[in-house]
Amino acid sequence: MITKTEHGEFHLHTKETSYLFRVLPTGHLEHLYYGRRVTTQTRNLALRSKLTHAYGTTVAYDTTPEFSLDVLPLEFSGFGKGDFRHPAIMMTQGNSLLTTDFRYISSEIVPKPSAGWLPLAQNAPTLVVTLQDAVIGAQLLLYYTVYEESDVITRRCALVNTGNSDLQVNSLYSVMVDFMPSDYCLTTLTGTWGQELNRHTQPVTAGTMTVESLTGLSSNRANPYICLHEPHCTEQSGVCYGVNLLYSGNFQAGVQVSPLGFVRLFHGLHPSTLPLTLATGERFDAPEAALSVSHSGFTGLSHHWHDFVNESVLPAHFRYAPRPVLLNSWEAQYFQVSEARAISLSQTAATLGIELFVVDDGWFGKRHDDTSSLGDWTVNHKKLPHGLSGLATRMKDMPLGIWVEPEMISTDSDLYRAHPTWVIQSLGRKPSFGRNQLVLDLTQQEVRTYMIDVLTTLLTEAPITYVKWDCNRPLTDVTAPQGFYHRYVLGLYEVLTVLTNRFPDVLWEGCASGGNRFDLGMLSFMPQIWLSDCTDARERLRMQSAATLAYPLSCFTAHVSDSPCHQTLRQIPLQDRFHVAAFGVLGYELDVTALTNEERKQVTAQVRFYQQYREVFQYGRFYRLSTNDKTIWQVVSENQSTSIVGFFVDRVTPQMPPDCIRMAGLKPDALYRVTAMRHPLPLRVFGSLIYRFVPKNIKIDGVAHKTLNRVMNLQTEAQQFVAYGDILMYAGFKPKQSSAGAGYDQQTRLLLDSSSRLYLVQEVTEET
Repeated sequence: MITKTEHGEFHLHTKETSYLFRVLPTGHLEHLYYGRRVTTQTRNLALRSKLTHAYGTTVAYDTTPEFSLDVLPLEFSGFGKGDFRHPAIMMTQGNSLLTTDFRYISSEIVPKPSAGWLPLAQNAPTLVVTLQDAVIGAQLLLYYTVYEESDVITRRCALVNTGNSDLQVNSLYSVMVDFMPSDYCLTTLTGTWGQELNRHTQPVTAGTMTVESLTGLSSNRANPYICLHEPHCTEQSGVCYGVNLLYSGNFQAGVQVSPLGFVRLFHGLHPSTLPLTLATGERFDAPEAALSVSHSGFTGLSHHWHDFVNESVLPAHFRYAPRPVLLNSWEAQYFQVSEARAISLSQTAATLGIELFVVDDGWFGKRHDDTSSLGDWTVNHKKLPHGLSGLATRMKDMPLGIWVEPEMISTDSDLYRAHPTWVIQSLGRKPSFGRNQLVLDLTQQEVRTYMIDVLTTLLTEAPITYVKWDCNRPLTDVTAPQGFYHRYVLGLYEVLTVLTNRFPDVLWEGCASGGNRFDLGMLSFMPQIWLSDCTDARERLRMQSAATLAYPLSCFTAHVSDSPCHQTLRQIPLQDRFHVAAFGVLGYELDVTALTNEERKQVTAQVRFYQQYREVFQYGRFYRLSTNDKTIWQVVSENQSTSIVGFFVDRVTPQMPPDCIRMAGLKPDALYRVTAMRHPLPLRVFGSLIYRFVPKNIKIDGVAHKTLNRVMNLQTEAQQFVAYGDILMYAGFKPKQSSAGAGYDQQTRLLLDSSSRLYLVQEVTEET
C-alpha cells in the first residue's frame, strides 16, 4: 500500500486509488498524481514536470532559472521562496515575519501513530516524511495514513522547534494538494440553525474560494466537508475529490487557482485558532484531514466516506452496532418534565415497540425555562421525586436516556454563583448571551474535572444508557492566551475521552443546536449526531441528501415529530414523516399519548418495519437516485439480497408525467420481488371527492365525517412484480399512474405535496 522507490518517489495505493509524489533535487515534494488506481513504475517519468525555461517574471528558486516553486504542483509549500500561492505555513519570530523553506531529509513507514486527540483506528500503515528548515531551526513531519479498503488517505502535519529561539506559528494547514490546470467546481455544505447543509456548487475560477468557521465550533455555517469535482460530475460518473477535517473547532478550507491555472486545495485550522508560540523542543500537531477521490461520481465518493466513517471513525464499540428506536420528550412537553408524564410517555412508547425513552431539557436544577440552572446537574426532585434512578425503575423494561448541556452555564445557577471565573469572558466587557447562557472555559483544568465528576456521578447513580450532549451557542468574549480556541477543543476532547472510556456502553449522541457541530471529530466519540433541530420532513429530505455526501446513515438521527411541524407549521401525514426519518437512525419526538388509535397502529407498524430492516437502513449501501423535484433514495444490504427504495414528491401538479425508477446496487442476474408498501390515506385528504365512496349527505368536517376519519382509511395502491436486477437498474420500473385530476380508484397512485412511497425489494428464486 505504501512504497518508496530508489528514485525518490512515494506510491500510496488504496483498493481503487493511487496517490503519488516525489522528492525533487532541491528537497521539495512534487505532487505527481491522485486519482483512479494506476500501475506505477519506480520512476514515473510521464508524471514529472518538465521545466525548460522560466515563466515570465517568476522567481527562480536557485541558480537554475527555469526552476520556480510557483509553477510546480507541490505537497507542501512555505512562504517567501517564490511560491506566491496560498502557503501551508506562516511563522514569525519576535517581530519578524519568517521566510520558510522546508526540504526533505528522511522518511519511514510505520503503524499509524496516535496524535493524542481522537480514538481513530490505529491499524493502518503510515508514511512519515520529515522536512527541515535548517535556517529557522524547525522540522515538519508530514503523515500520510492509508485506509485501503475505504479508499481514504488521511494527512496531518506536526511542527517541531529544533532551534534556539521561540517560534510563533501563525497558520499551519493539515493538508495541501496541488492539481494540474483543469476546470473544476466546488461543492460546499453551508447553512444556519434549522437550515443546515444547503448544498452549493460553483465554478472554481481565478482567485481563492474559502469556507470557514469562526464560532469556536465546526459550525452549521459551513460544514468542514468540501468536494472539488469536474463540472459535469454526476452521481454515477465523473472525477471528484473530497476532503474533510477530523476536528470540531474553527477551520478554513478552500481552493485557489493560480495565474497559470494550478488548483491548490487546502484545509486545516483557521488562522484565528492560532497563533501559538513553540519554545525550543516543543511540538505542535495539526488535526488530521481525510482525502478521497472517485471516478464514479458523487455516489462512488460517498461510499468511500461511508465506509471510512463506519469502519475507522466511529467508536469501536458501536461500529455496525444497531441503534435503538427512541422517543425524545422535548416536543411532547418541552420544559414541563414530571415523573408521571415521563412514565406515561414511556409506557405508551413501549406498547408501540419503541426501545428507549429520553428525558430532554428540564429535569435538573430549577430548570423551568432556558434562563436558569445550566451547570447544576442535579435532579429536580419536585419534577422527579424518585430521581433518575427511581424513574428508570418505574419505567420497568424501558431503557432511560437523558439530555445534558455540560459546556454551558446559566448566570442564574449555583455553579455560576460559586465559580464566576469559570466562564469564557473578556474582562472589562459585558458578556454576550446566547440562549440566555454563557460558555464554560474548558481550557481550565478545574472546569474539565468538574464536568467529568458531575457526569460520572449522574451515570453511576442511575442506569442511563443514552446521553444527548447538546451545545446551544457559539463561543464569544474570548480574551485569553494564545491558541485559546484550539485549546478549548482539546479540553472538550479530554473530557469526552475520559467519559466514553469510563462508560463504554453508553450511547452518546452529539448535538449543537442541531447540526452546529456535525463533524468527524465529534463522531470519533459519539456514534450519532442530531442533524438539525428542524424535524420538518420536507426540509429533512434536503438536509439528509446533503449529509450523505460525506456521512453514513448510521451517524445521524432523524425523528418523526408532530404535524403541523413545530418549526415550520407545515402539515405532513404521519406515514410520510416516517418514510423520511427511516433513512437514518429513527426516533420519535411527539406526544405519543395523544395519538389516535389509527395513528398508534401506524406507529407500531412503522417501528416493526424499521426494526425488521434496521441493518439495511442504518448500514446498507446508500444511493441518491434523484435529488431534483422528486427525491429518490435507495439502501441495499451488504449481500444485495434486500433493498428499500424511498420515493418522495415535493409538490404535486396536474398531469404529472409518468415515473420510471432506476435502481442501483443490485445483482444483475438475480431475481427480485418489488412490493409497494401500502399505508393508510386519511379520508380528509379527499375533501368532497369522498362522495365517491360514502353517501353525499355526510357533511365535510361534520361529526359523521370526523368519525369516519378516525375509524376508516383508504389504502395506497397495491403493486407487486418480479424482475431481474439488470432490468431494475438499467431500464427501471414504472410505478402505477398517479392521479391526473380526472379520476381516481384504489389502483391510482395518489400523491400529495410532501408525500412518499417505500418499495421493498427482495431477492427470490422463482418468478411467482
